[in-house]
Amino acid sequence: NSANIYFDFNPAITTNTFITEFVPMLAAPAFANAGFMMYPNPAKDVLHITLNGADAVLVTIYDISGKTLYTSAISANLDVNTSAFASGTYFVEINGQNGKTVKKLFIQ
Repeated sequence: NSANIYFDFNPAITTNTFITEFVPMLAAPAFANAGFMMYPNPAKDVLHITLNGADAVLVTIYDISGKTLYTSAISANLDVNTSAFASGTYFVEINGQNGKTVKKLFIQ
């Protein structure tokens, strides 16, 4: 594509030719272990983690600075005692054979 630009009565200024190519949208594959629930969020004393059809995985809870506070294996359900955690934001990481998923956890 190109264009001619006219200023007053001066000769036209022709722009550079530009070619546009349309490509299909990029997609990311869905994670097999993304199907988990954690509740309540925000938590106060206990956090319940439930896997939805995933195999045994590793659960790790980090604080905002990246320090590991809790690690455990899980096959279906897990209850985490969060009464010793200070109020704030944490990250729950689920590691499985097909990848990892990280969700935010808020402690009251």
